[in-house]
Amino acid sequence: VAYRDNLMLNLLALKPIRLKNFAELRIGTSLRLVAGEWLIDIPGEETKNGDPILFEVPRVVQPYLETYLGHVRPAFLAKALKANDYLWLAYEGQPLNVHSVYLRFIFLTTRLFGHSINPHLLRDCAATTLSTRSVDDALSAASLLGHRSFSTTERHYIRANQLAASRQITAALKSVKSAAKET
Repeated sequence: VAYRDNLMLNLLALKPIRLKNFAELRIGTSLRLVAGEWLIDIPGEETKNGDPILFEVPRVVQPYLETYLGHVRPAFLAKALKANDYLWLAYEGQPLNVHSVYLRFIFLTTRLFGHSINPHLLRDCAATTLSTRSVDDALSAASLLGHRSFSTTERHYIRANQLAASRQITAALKSVKSAAKET
């Protein structure tokens, strides 16, 4: 369970697709091995905006995915009443539903970081991180999140302006505090 949960966190942090699509990944269809590389390939009819999603599982994650597929997942499946091709399985071998994946993220991130980080927040983090690096990186956030328009990404996900404003306020308060100590 810990191995599965950590793999879910790592994969979703690197490729922050929507939770529904992530929870419903299926081996051989939406997760496929092609020429030695694992691909996530979700048809447009299964995505929120109707656009297909296609990307390579990051190479850093691929060995862990292969260990999960070869050793961890079969242990879950051994307890199942019937076989299935869903990637994320519960302890008893049945597919994890969207809500269960969400709860596993809350549990794991609380344990690791001392506070919960929900899966959707990973999308905010990705967009904000890209936007703080450069304008070109900020523009690529829309594509990463599967948005047709950058304005959607900017309006709902990029928190860089809030972060910059917070830093400016903190700096101003520090200077006021320093000035007060000097007088």
